[in-house]
Formats: sequence, structure tokens, C-alpha cells
Amino acid sequence: MFLKNGRECQPSQSRAPELAEHFPAFSYGQDPQDACEEIFARVCSNLPMNDLREEWVFLETAWRFAFLLTGCREGTSKVFRDSVDELLRHPHPGDSDRAKQLFFAVVRRRSLNFPARCELQGTAAKLHELSEPGRSALALLYLDALPAADILRVLNIDERLLPEAIDKARSALREKRAIII
Repeated sequence: MFLKNGRECQPSQSRAPELAEHFPAFSYGQDPQDACEEIFARVCSNLPMNDLREEWVFLETAWRFAFLLTGCREGTSKVFRDSVDELLRHPHPGDSDRAKQLFFAVVRRRSLNFPARCELQGTAAKLHELSEPGRSALALLYLDALPAADILRVLNIDERLLPEAIDKARSALREKRAIII
């Protein structure tokens, strides 16, 4: 429990354990549950957030995005922790959509700089193997992370190039999946 804008806030108890499973390597707390709650408290107390349940989903989605890009839990934990720290140094008061967009851009930049290795399986592993920017575009699209206009900003590409990048990535993913079958 923590205070946000003078009112008491607490993460949804039904979402907290589910999200905690995705943070096994965080060093913020003694266990993954504490780590999630600490990160959630830091983010919510510093950024404009209205719907706490939606914010749990936002953080989980950002973690999954980092996991798809880095391909490993170690990389994801480091990227996510460093991205949260960076975002909190540059808050966007009153603009939660801009803060989310910036967070995904920071997560992507840090993930692409992390030496990738693949602990993923199935379709996620095949998606991890795709080239950029199609991989990031497809991941954000499949994770339903952001609207298309925000995906353009996160990827920092021209709007005419996004459909082409997504089509190429989808075709490559279909080919990779067909090889398995």
C-alpha cells in the first residue's frame, strides 16, 4: 500500500501474484512479489496513473515485450529495472499515454542493446529471431501494447514503413513456423 496524490492505493491482489511470476530475477525485494509491488509503487507514485488494474497490465505487457526482445529472463530483468529507473528520472506529469509510450521506447532501446540469447520456445522464439523493426512492431501489435500511432513513435519510423515492416515480419514468422511443421 502507498499514497498517490494524497490517497491510499493498493495493487489489485488478484493481479499481483500473476505478475510476480514474471519477475524471478529482480533484485528490488526479497522475493518476486515484493519486487513487483516495489516497482509498481515506484512507477505509480511518480507517474500519472488512473486505473491501477490497467497499470498492472501495462507493466506486465512491457515486461513481456522486453522478454521477447532480449530472449532471456536475466536480460529482461536488467532491461526492465533500468528502464523503470530511467523513466522515473524523466516523468511526464499528467500524461500517462506519453509516459507509457516513452517507457516502451526505453525498454526497446535497452533491449536491443542487450546481448540476446534465446530462452524462449515456440512462436515466441521464432518472433525473437526476426529482424528489426518488424520484430518490435509485431511484438507490440501482438501484445496489444499500444495504438498504431504510438507504435510508430516507439519505433521512430515513418508511418508508410510500419505496414511494410509488419507484413515482412508476419511473412518471416509464417515461414519459420512452417519449417517446424
